Amino acid sequence: MRAIKEAHYWDTFNEPRRSDQLHAFGNRLKELQKGLSAADAAGEQWRVRNHQRRIDDMERLIALLRADRTDDSGYLAWLIKGTGDAKVVGEITPGYASVGEDCLSRMRDLLPTTRFLFCGCRP
Repeated sequence: MRAIKEAHYWDTFNEPRRSDQLHAFGNRLKELQKGLSAADAAGEQWRVRNHQRRIDDMERLIALLRADRTDDSGYLAWLIKGTGDAKVVGEITPGYASVGEDCLSRMRDLLPTTRFLFCGCRP
């Protein structure tokens, strides 16, 4: 799993949804950078590494959402970066439950082994 939960790659192809998400990610990036500075000042190296990993993921994701998205290979590269020999990789974005059939097909076609997992609760 990536260090950033809810990537919103597949549900931000249209404006203003993409702009809103980029704004939210920009704010989150600033929070992470403050956390990195605080961890560094406290000498907490494990927190420094954790924050840096999350910042790196967020910066790459922001660049990905801003880029031309006619080809989804950038998303795949972001998703599998650093996964080594992992048998399963994924990301969690509940908003994908509401994307249309065309988008689900595009997601499926990215890799032949793509699987979707939808979890829900009964009242």
